[in-house]
Amino acid sequence: MTPYITDPAGWQESWDRQQEAYLPDREQRFTALLDAVDAVTDGTRPRLLDLAGGTGTISLRALRRAGTWSTPTTCPMTGCRS
Repeated sequence: MTPYITDPAGWQESWDRQQEAYLPDREQRFTALLDAVDAVTDGTRPRLLDLAGGTGTISLRALRRAGTWSTPTTCPMTGCRS
């Protein structure tokens, strides 16, 4: 059994290292993308859908940053509680 099946974080780290070889400024691009999200959401927690089709790299970066976003009291579409 491949270690990546039992260690998804290791697989993600391996993927990120491999991609950095092709895009040395990759992390800066993710930071710029999430900075743009911050700018248009005015600090409130955005709803994000990662359709990049990879390993969830963008989602992981967004989740790390999520602690800086405020939580809305209701969901605009359904009225559900957060």
